[in-house]
Amino acid sequence: MRNYDSWNFIKNNLDLNVIRLNFHVRDIWFCYLGANVGDEQDGAPETFIRPVIIVQKFNNHLCWIVPLTRTEKESRYYFSFSFIGNDWSTVVLSQNRSVDAKRLIRKIGFINKSDFAVLIEKLKALLP
Repeated sequence: MRNYDSWNFIKNNLDLNVIRLNFHVRDIWFCYLGANVGDEQDGAPETFIRPVIIVQKFNNHLCWIVPLTRTEKESRYYFSFSFIGNDWSTVVLSQNRSVDAKRLIRKIGFINKSDFAVLIEKLKALLP
């Protein structure tokens, strides 16, 4: 069962935060994704955070992200790439969304340009 009460406490504090960190397209950040409904991608059970890739920066307050997982899956809804050393991360393409920069915690790296180009093509392929 998801802990919505703890997440709501954190979310309320995030909303009060006036500081938004500087972020860029292709950055990989830890981000508060929270406790969501049904099959929506959550953050970790106790911290509510998950790594995400910044796909688009709309302004200094809002960005479009895709979450990452360490679970490798073969499907048009996933894309795996090497992120840290020989470790693989998998993008959950179907869970893309817009988030406020208040949710960003800290930058942990970036996706290289060639992998990012593949990511963008895979996102485009999901559109009707």
